[in-house]
Amino acid sequence: MYNRINLIQDAINKVKAKRYLEIGVFKGFSFLKIKCQNKIGVDPKIMISKKQYIKSYLTNLSNLNNKFYEMKSDDFFDENRKSSDPFYPEVVFIDGLHTFQQSLKDVVNTLNIIDRDGYIIVHDCNPPSEASSVKALSVDEAKIICKNKNISGWNDEWCGDVWKTILYLKDNFDDLLIRVIDTDYGLGIIKKTTKSKKKYKVLDNLDKYEKLSFSDLEKNKEEILNLTSVEDVPSLFQSL
Repeated sequence: MYNRINLIQDAINKVKAKRYLEIGVFKGFSFLKIKCQNKIGVDPKIMISKKQYIKSYLTNLSNLNNKFYEMKSDDFFDENRKSSDPFYPEVVFIDGLHTFQQSLKDVVNTLNIIDRDGYIIVHDCNPPSEASSVKALSVDEAKIICKNKNISGWNDEWCGDVWKTILYLKDNFDDLLIRVIDTDYGLGIIKKTTKSKKKYKVLDNLDKYEKLSFSDLEKNKEEILNLTSVEDVPSLFQSL
């Protein structure tokens, strides 16, 4: 199945990227497989074992140059902004806290540092069920909420309400090209369409998005997400 790793690597190959940033590394499922000259991983709690990391060298030599920042993404972006030698990524994968507001902040912060021709890829944009779309701060909390509210269908899949970030960006930033690839829980792909040095920021109009439910998404999923099939990915990269 075409998944996040395939899409990230295709984006890196498309722009011949040398700088990759991943928000939400956790156990390194995607991070250690990605081939790029300079990779930075950010997560408050990185769970990559020493044995796993050493093994990754054998299959991917680019892991020799990895840098990790064990901190919240907000702190990383703040430190990077203040740095005398800031990191300007060309491809960014966002898979951090699965909430609308945090994923939106991660995208907006990324827009302000990413290369003008770069790609932002966002995981978990197309939750398969109401249970998987529950707003929570962790998968364990989401499971408890489903149980307490009698939301059926819980099977340890959790996307949160990240999908609202896609809708928000579509509504508020008309200079972005946005699609969601219909695979691997929805892979959002975002790219600037202008060469402007615009400063992006989160606007104070979040309440109407917070009030949206999974049923609102289900009513018009294709339009809300700009849903695109895996088969259309090659032509998508040609147009992006």
